[in-house]
Amino acid sequence: LVENLQKKFPFPWGTESFLKTISCMKPPKFVPIKCEDPVATLVRKLKQFSFRLQGFPLLLQLVAFHAIPQLMDYIPAPSNSLTVMDLED
Repeated sequence: LVENLQKKFPFPWGTESFLKTISCMKPPKFVPIKCEDPVATLVRKLKQFSFRLQGFPLLLQLVAFHAIPQLMDYIPAPSNSLTVMDLED
């Protein structure tokens, strides 16, 4: 959707979902003036172990599985069922 904005605009839910997904991927807010070392504070916040995605993260998961096939070694799918990755482009 990002590469072809003309296809995205007719679907307002796509824009809302994209904005919600991207906004939750940012590091938590902090006030640099109140921090002794704002750079170290930002780095620490960026190194969080996990975060909760909101919106439509399935698209991001599919892109990751397509771009990094080795991920399937860590998250194996059952061998006897069709998965989304088996579908044609």
